Amino acid sequence: MRPLCIDWLTAPELDAPGLVRAAAANGVERVSLMVQTMYPFADRTLLGDTAARRETRRLCRDLGVRVDCMEVLRLHGDTDPQSLRPAFDSGAYLDARTAVVLAFDPDESRLADLMALTCEVAADYGIAVVTELNRRFTLKSLEDAARLIGRMGRDDLGVQIDSMHFYRYGSKTGDIAPHAHLIARAQICDGPLAGPESAHDQMIEGRTNRLLPGEGELPLAGWLAEIPRDVVVALESPFLRLEVHERLRRGVARLRALVAQVDGQP
Repeated sequence: MRPLCIDWLTAPELDAPGLVRAAAANGVERVSLMVQTMYPFADRTLLGDTAARRETRRLCRDLGVRVDCMEVLRLHGDTDPQSLRPAFDSGAYLDARTAVVLAFDPDESRLADLMALTCEVAADYGIAVVTELNRRFTLKSLEDAARLIGRMGRDDLGVQIDSMHFYRYGSKTGDIAPHAHLIARAQICDGPLAGPESAHDQMIEGRTNRLLPGEGELPLAGWLAEIPRDVVVALESPFLRLEVHERLRRGVARLRALVAQVDGQP
């Protein structure tokens, strides 16, 4: 079975301890957690020596749930990667495997330098950096990511590929194979083939109205089949019209059914 994860955006109503408990209740051994608060979501910061951070680590260890990914850091042209140390410190305290770093600097040469420095800082804490592809970010496709990694002159930056962002940018399933070795995480949700036209409506859909796997029109089976089987597949389906615990129960069941279908497992 592929390694499965529940990413925090699937259940933004839950704080970190609540998500860890919910993952354990659904038999999922990995979560992603929002270490830094992100607008417009509730304040879920895990920075610093707080009761929430201590409780989260205790529950992870007691319930056998690990933090696969800490979210979410941003790189703009004026970002100093050293300023991210407090976030990486909390990630290390929580035994996070990876950190998502979003690229917003339009200057690709400068971005390559910034991302390389960020990877160096993260390595000090034993954390690997992954960057997400999104048509609203600097890196929109696997080809963009491959070009940036080539500019960096190092191979310790991974790519997080998201099923909705992948198809909404216009990428095709056949685009994955040449760059499959770059993929470090995969996030999965479903939705209609044609998404909202305005940037505002796209944002609303992404944050509140992504369908559970198999409940929309995206060709998820072919997409998942191209992703290496050792890559963590994370449920990121914030279908907020569905009560959060029912959303998680049904979403995990849908994800497991899809994995079994694709990989030929009972």
